[in-house]
Amino acid sequence: MRPRVRSRRRRAPTPSAPPRANHAPAGSPAREPDGGAAHPDPPGAWLRGCKMRAIVRPVGRGDLRSAWIAAFETLGDRSVQRSHLVLDHLTRSARTMRGFPPNLRLNARTLVYGPSFRRTLDRALARNPDIVLFLDDTHREELRLERLALNRRPWEEALAPRPLVAGAPAAYFSPVPLEAACKALGRSGIRAQISSRPSPGLGNAAFFATLHRTYRRLDEAPLVVLVGIPIRSQALSLQEATRAIVALLRCLAGARAAQRARQNLRPQLPGSTPVAGRKA
Repeated sequence: MRPRVRSRRRRAPTPSAPPRANHAPAGSPAREPDGGAAHPDPPGAWLRGCKMRAIVRPVGRGDLRSAWIAAFETLGDRSVQRSHLVLDHLTRSARTMRGFPPNLRLNARTLVYGPSFRRTLDRALARNPDIVLFLDDTHREELRLERLALNRRPWEEALAPRPLVAGAPAAYFSPVPLEAACKALGRSGIRAQISSRPSPGLGNAAFFATLHRTYRRLDEAPLVVLVGIPIRSQALSLQEATRAIVALLRCLAGARAAQRARQNLRPQLPGSTPVAGRKA
């Protein structure tokens, strides 16, 4: 029995498709010239979208300019404080520590209370740092993040304290989300506590002076934090304290990036008039 052979019919040649244009008609998916994913936007929308993304691009952590960190020293007091050791260890080993924000330039300084105290602080704030971090000593067993800055001179009598800035408010609250900072420190294995009773020392004076100078700048003001370092090494070792400051810098860098992203994505008010123009 002869095997059955199926005859193959030739299909009619299909008309060749017209040459593809650079952009498809409106409403149909168009492929970008570089072979990327399909876009459902009308012709030329991907180019306008790229321009718009370049305008409203959120500023990342790598775009931070600087962080200014300071410890304190009393005029004539040559004793080495715990915050001085943490500041020195931070400036030496921060770049090699895990989790340090990239492209973050550190400027460290030891402030001495005296005639040059306010001038040094003003010169540092004139450089518009993104983060201002003050390191002070505390007798507590945990790291302290101060919520309140009092308007009083250092080491004044509690019964009749004199204000640090005449005519200024009695106190300022910290604009930093301290609860999120405590959680970030907890994830790094460091216990931290939010304090609402600051000690009237140099740290409180610098904290208040900085907040008083920058409170009118709103979103452009730096993120200012006063940190209390335990003086007992049994409570917090030098390596742990440095790791806590790095974790705090990482948290503040993320908060600053989110703050700048909100500024860049801020929409224009409806019905607003452009400069030297008329309403559309």
